[in-house]
Amino acid sequence: MKVKNKKNVAKAISAISKTHKIKRNKIKRLTEKKGKKKKISKKALIEVGLKNEKNKPKAKVESTQPILNDNLIKLTNISYKGAPESSTPSLYKEQKKVDGDKTPVSFIKRMKDKLKGARFRYLNEQFYSSSSEEALQYFKKEPSAFKAYHNGYMQQVIQWPVKPLNVIIKQIKPILKKSNTNSPVVVADFGCGDAKLARTFPKVKVHSFDLVAVNQYVTAGDMAHTSLANGSVDIAVFCLSLMGTNLQSFIKEANRVLKTG
Repeated sequence: MKVKNKKNVAKAISAISKTHKIKRNKIKRLTEKKGKKKKISKKALIEVGLKNEKNKPKAKVESTQPILNDNLIKLTNISYKGAPESSTPSLYKEQKKVDGDKTPVSFIKRMKDKLKGARFRYLNEQFYSSSSEEALQYFKKEPSAFKAYHNGYMQQVIQWPVKPLNVIIKQIKPILKKSNTNSPVVVADFGCGDAKLARTFPKVKVHSFDLVAVNQYVTAGDMAHTSLANGSVDIAVFCLSLMGTNLQSFIKEANRVLKTG
């Protein structure tokens, strides 16, 4: 092999020689300590470059992808009836039981319930600041709004320790038991909702009024203007229904249809 630049070769050889001389001096200092020879450690040989360090096996790194995928599957598999048994605490939290219900409630179900409650409160606020006629027209245009309002109301009531309508039913039950063909007791339920009062006493004549008829027991219309005759009712019931800017009209209408004496 022909060398083109002899000076550069000479410099390279000189540098290599110096490097090996430095390494030999290091070894000498390590072996001669107080005149006694000492076995050269593997670490020392590696330091001076006379021994290569073996490649250490790489630490096994477990992929987190399966874990992430598993959590994603758990999240998407949560049902409205309750979370699966393998759900993590962050995705599933059991709520307090209501009325003896032992069914666990999922995270998504709780969020949906909160949204229903929020819409109910919004609609409720609107009714307090509008007349019964305005509310009636609104529900005719938006029938789904009443369903949302009614469902939100039922969601709130189920959490109450005392149900107002149950208290009313208990109070008037002795009177309604006396109702018969010869001397019937007639009831007008203003703002009846799903007409629970009429369904509780099927043998009693109960006129159930509300803005929207959710079942066959309910007569839809404005409670301030019913079709009942003057002095034709024995009991008038307002259960959480005295709301709106014209609530005085409801009282006047009840006074008109109630029997005197």
